[in-house]
Amino acid sequence: MKKIQAILLLLLAVGGGSLMAQSVSKTVLASNGGETITTPYTYTWTIGESVIANTSVPSYIITQGFHPISATTTGVAEIESNVQLSVFPNPASDVLNVKIANPSGGSLALQVYDVSGKMCLPAKYLTDGVSQSTELNFSSLPSGTFYISILNGTKKQNTVTVIKQ
Repeated sequence: MKKIQAILLLLLAVGGGSLMAQSVSKTVLASNGGETITTPYTYTWTIGESVIANTSVPSYIITQGFHPISATTTGVAEIESNVQLSVFPNPASDVLNVKIANPSGGSLALQVYDVSGKMCLPAKYLTDGVSQSTELNFSSLPSGTFYISILNGTKKQNTVTVIKQ
């Protein structure tokens, strides 16, 4: 019995490895680009990336990877305003209470957006006043994250994040 196990183990070690071999083809996922094959070279490129060069000869394969041409850092400007905005309860279910403190007075617009930037409720216009309270009916909105913004004309004064259950 031990001889049979040893023979099977030997056969598996010698011949079984070729049964488990697999090949992996190269793939580039990009919105636009191309590939040129000039034996023994393959050149692959994508828009916005530097040239990708693959060299293949019988004994080896060399692949030059993606190298970004430059990196750009972006940011969001801070909103400079003295308009205070508070909401409760948060998370909300059907009705959201909104309190606004506007020391400089003036008319304001209250807008509700979803995470994709789509306005979800009609804008609510608030008349002149230093301190105001209002309610927003959230019952028609689906569960998710929403942004409540206060605008003075076209200038955003403040924004808060609200979760709808």
